[in-house]
Amino acid sequence: MKCFIFIIIHLIFNFKVFADNRYICKQSKNTENSLVTNFYISNDKVYMSGVTGSGTYELMEKNKKGILAINVALIGKDYGIETVLIDKIKQLFYYKTSVSFNKVKKIVKLEGFCKSFK
Repeated sequence: MKCFIFIIIHLIFNFKVFADNRYICKQSKNTENSLVTNFYISNDKVYMSGVTGSGTYELMEKNKKGILAINVALIGKDYGIETVLIDKIKQLFYYKTSVSFNKVKKIVKLEGFCKSFK
């Protein structure tokens, strides 16, 4: 009986792992000099990791055309907002962050090409 329960738990875990998507994105088509960013999509979160940064984002929209995720932080009087958009049709990603510091806003934008893995 214990073996049967272990097999069921193992199968459920494997199904959960393989049900989510992973995107490997590069900032340019030149593979030698391009920075790589990984996106892992779960049911309600998007996890980003790479040289450009890392973070956890709330999944706002997920459909056949793309994925939109957002992360907002408030620290004292300063705030920051980050957005991630993955275009599934064109296989592109867009990352934008806006940070306020002493009433000065700094905006960083990245975009690149993605490959999807399940």
